[in-house]
Amino acid sequence: MGWDSASRLKLASLQAQGAVAVRYEANGCDVRLEVLPDCIGARLKYEYLPYSAEETKEASTATELYAQLPLGATKLAGQLSSGNRLRTDYVLVGQAYLPANRTVTRQDLAGAGCTRATHVVSSVYVGGFAFVVGTDDELSSEASWFIAGGGARQRRRVRRLAFEGYPAHCEEALSTGTPHPLCKVPLRLGLQSLEAGSTACPQGTTWDGARCLLDQQAANGLRSGDQPAYEAYSRIDQSLREQFDYDTGHHRFSGTVTEVITAYRNAATDAKRWHDMLQYVVDSYESPRWTIGSKMRQGSLYDSIATGLRAVAGGSLRLFSHEQEEALAAAERSDSADLKEKAQAIRSKIRRSWEDARSKELRSADELAVVRYSEAVVLAHRYHISSSESDYALSRLAYLESILTSQEMQRFTSRLRDLNYTPGLFRKLQDTRQQ
Repeated sequence: MGWDSASRLKLASLQAQGAVAVRYEANGCDVRLEVLPDCIGARLKYEYLPYSAEETKEASTATELYAQLPLGATKLAGQLSSGNRLRTDYVLVGQAYLPANRTVTRQDLAGAGCTRATHVVSSVYVGGFAFVVGTDDELSSEASWFIAGGGARQRRRVRRLAFEGYPAHCEEALSTGTPHPLCKVPLRLGLQSLEAGSTACPQGTTWDGARCLLDQQAANGLRSGDQPAYEAYSRIDQSLREQFDYDTGHHRFSGTVTEVITAYRNAATDAKRWHDMLQYVVDSYESPRWTIGSKMRQGSLYDSIATGLRAVAGGSLRLFSHEQEEALAAAERSDSADLKEKAQAIRSKIRRSWEDARSKELRSADELAVVRYSEAVVLAHRYHISSSESDYALSRLAYLESILTSQEMQRFTSRLRDLNYTPGLFRKLQDTRQQ
């Protein structure tokens, strides 16, 4: 909210064109973020997820200001005269985000300004807000200066610094679950670094400027044969057991809808990095045996995060924050039929949004799991290799057949050569192997 309105408007207008690049600089407490209009990832599009939250941030000292509103804090510090306090009240109605299974690189961006880019905007929470300054007593007189609308103008000792978005249109965006142009102010950003040096690689690996490589691979270069392939594969396999697999306690998602989806998308980003490392084993070694193992392990990455997302239910998921739940419950207990109807509509809309978001993420993860597991099974058949890795891939395919539709399995496997899928194929193959 401390960010200048011109930058917010620039970001909002550029989002429709593709991934937005920015230049982020932090010198001590001075944080600056510059939107780069001449650098866009046109092939990447933001998707929209409804979200509901009302929040307040306050600052009466420079320390609080830099902690609460680092963007623009230097400019705003002068407003903190004796006895005054800064306060911003805002409503969040949705999140625009880039696909989580896609890491943006400089090669995805185009434009003259890209040489100055340090990050891309990976997510944007949108809504409306009010920003005011005044005495403690006067500021405390309103529960929300944004919902109060123009009330700040009528207070002698309260001055309005900014007011963007319209409360009525924010309520409309919440009730419909769709963005409204008059309640679409960028209020909170997620950034993904473009700098190779800041790319987070799993333990025991090194960033080579394009991907995460095992330290031994980076040092020794390419080799061929089953033994070196096994060494490379086994190190990744062990790391996955310790750091990633669902079966070893990872991906227990919980919290609000936004917290769960955000955690899942972070896990999907990690899965992509591990996937690329396993693909390096496939591409770098002439070893059918460990190509099969790597393909199985690639499938297990997306199988793990999908399993975690499917397990989210009951007490592990909160559709609303404590404050939101209290407000909805109060509306439902009231004597107003209109309030009760609106509360029920909000509950239904947020639940549908959660179910839609989860289904969409699961479809993507399930497809990747089915494709990679199927590739492992096909390769094992082609090279007449029987291994625990191919057996595991087949067992997981048989399980996925039991929870996915035949149409989904058919669609997911349709691009694979040497596999003519028919309903129940993997369960039949598994039964044959067990005889």
